[in-house]
Amino acid sequence: FGGFVAMLAGLLFLHHHKNQVVYLGFAALSGLFMWKMGGFNEWTAHFLDSHHRKDLLLNLTLLIPAFALVAHYFEHSGASNALARVLKADSAVLWSVFWLSTVLDNIAAALIGATILLAKYGKDAPFRMIVGCIGASNLGGAGSPVGDTTTVMLFISKIPASELMMGFIATIPAMFALNLWAVKHGVQPKVQAPVASGQAAVHWSHMWPILAIPGLVGGNIVAFNYGHILGAPGMG
Repeated sequence: FGGFVAMLAGLLFLHHHKNQVVYLGFAALSGLFMWKMGGFNEWTAHFLDSHHRKDLLLNLTLLIPAFALVAHYFEHSGASNALARVLKADSAVLWSVFWLSTVLDNIAAALIGATILLAKYGKDAPFRMIVGCIGASNLGGAGSPVGDTTTVMLFISKIPASELMMGFIATIPAMFALNLWAVKHGVQPKVQAPVASGQAAVHWSHMWPILAIPGLVGGNIVAFNYGHILGAPGMG
């Protein structure tokens, strides 16, 4: 736990060297594990000898880069500028991030919210709204079986989706409280001028990964919850 907190602190204060922090943290935790558990063979066995852990690692290896791709495509699609013009109220931005994080990773949803804030406020994005976007992205994912890395891990471990979605009971009122605090910042938006005639506001070719998410999410839920009905071995 202390090592995890140290890694988070390193990412906070050394965010320009985040890769080095992650590699050093992984090496330190791996070294501690091998020292406590008996060596390299125990370290590899921890990941590879369990069928459940291999499935979990495979899912996360595919999942996390996919979330990063979604955020990348959204950032370069021009959709953030279009949404900044549509989402006049700051609370609408926060709720958009909240619902996005129910189907996207919380980091991806927070990055999308940040691009909207950048388009709306420029470099003077209010601190309260930045914190609000981070909070909204975490709250939205907490009640979804597919919207946050930790809840995805629980979902893959066969925790029912209905049980995970009970988290919305707590996150909805928390979201209202967060809104009340985050929108009281007093900073005026600096939305960019409307797009010139004939120039596309949104590059839809960049939006296909995001538009494909609902189908992928639905297929994942069916496979893990009803695979045994469909005849898929080892599922459900």
